Amino acid sequence: MDNTSPHDTLPAGLAMALANDPEGLDRFLSLPPKSRAALVARARQARSKAEMQSLVSDLRS
Repeated sequence: MDNTSPHDTLPAGLAMALANDPEGLDRFLSLPPKSRAALVARARQARSKAEMQSLVSDLRS
């Protein structure tokens, strides 16, 4: 039985942006669960590749 819900998966654009930004990925993984969930929720609202990349680059600031 699969214990993951659709809400546990990363949006494809976010996964791709994180895969292309190792520092952003490290920072994302170090976030507390609530902060990570908030970022994923924001990513679900992103309407362009640039918006998604901005979310990930903001992790490095």
